[in-house]
Amino acid sequence: VSYLPAETKLFRTMKGSDCMEFFTSIHPRGDLKRAKQIAERLQLDCSRRVAFMSTGMRQKLAISCVLSCSSRVIILDEPTANLDPNVRQEILQFVTDANARGTTVVFCSHVLSEIEEICDRAAFLRRGKIVYSVALNDLPTIHRLRGNGTIESRSSPPGLKILRSADNVIELEIEGNLSPYMDWLSKENFQNLTIESVGLKQIYDRIHRNGDAPCENAPDPIAHALTNAGS
Repeated sequence: VSYLPAETKLFRTMKGSDCMEFFTSIHPRGDLKRAKQIAERLQLDCSRRVAFMSTGMRQKLAISCVLSCSSRVIILDEPTANLDPNVRQEILQFVTDANARGTTVVFCSHVLSEIEEICDRAAFLRRGKIVYSVALNDLPTIHRLRGNGTIESRSSPPGLKILRSADNVIELEIEGNLSPYMDWLSKENFQNLTIESVGLKQIYDRIHRNGDAPCENAPDPIAHALTNAGS
């Protein structure tokens, strides 16, 4: 396992090249040559001492060390923080390449667009617990419906979640094809009904607005990733 913490701690008196040599030497799958190649692509001057590096340069150095190791599992906590947009894109490409080689990557970030770009599954944490987990391939099949009216039926179709029904405002979430639900929706006589596809931003807003309780039946993507890590 290789791990990049959100706040990297490096030896300030060492040069960048010395740090790479040290960290790759203590990791059983460390690769100094690979670390130097990554640093070069990130345009990092490894001849500088860590004490004289900017925050972004230290981040590049730490990333070069972590991604150079052929680990079965890599855990990255906010890896693109403090980096320019073009460097961020390079990091995302490195992560994608590592995953293509069979490495399981646990990518922690508040930048939802990055998660949507490179991840297979996303998990949302609240107070240290996973409250929602979703496969990114399933996102296009989740729809959010908003409108005015009240729900008259005593029961709703399977796969339909009532997020809000109060003060003449209704908010629904449907997973899958909308066609089977159209008959039920027409009988409810909702007004000003709008439909939109759900992305990670909408899920994040709902979780932190409503304070959803942990979903006991939701799969734990972290455990899944570690259990199914490639060799």
